[in-house]
Amino acid sequence: VREGMSRHKAIEALTMAGARMLDLGSRIGSLEKGKDADFIILSGDPFSVYTKLEQTWVEGIKRWDISIPADKAFLLGGYDVYSNDRGEFHQHGDDSADN
Repeated sequence: VREGMSRHKAIEALTMAGARMLDLGSRIGSLEKGKDADFIILSGDPFSVYTKLEQTWVEGIKRWDISIPADKAFLLGGYDVYSNDRGEFHQHGDDSADN
């Protein structure tokens, strides 16, 4: 997109074009009845560095959701993390930086 490709063509290249190249266009690449329903939900513009992943769906089933604490911890490397008053992040139970 930065180099001049239209947003529509960029989305197509990331979805349907790849499916067609793999001869899997009848199963994947777009959301249609009868196709695998693997997709993500984003917080905004898919080409913005500020956009966050909100949900992941695989075969029509929600597999990950940032609003679920256990899923959010997985996003952070599988750890339950916290920030101390200096803005430093530590694994849960690691109080050494607070001393």
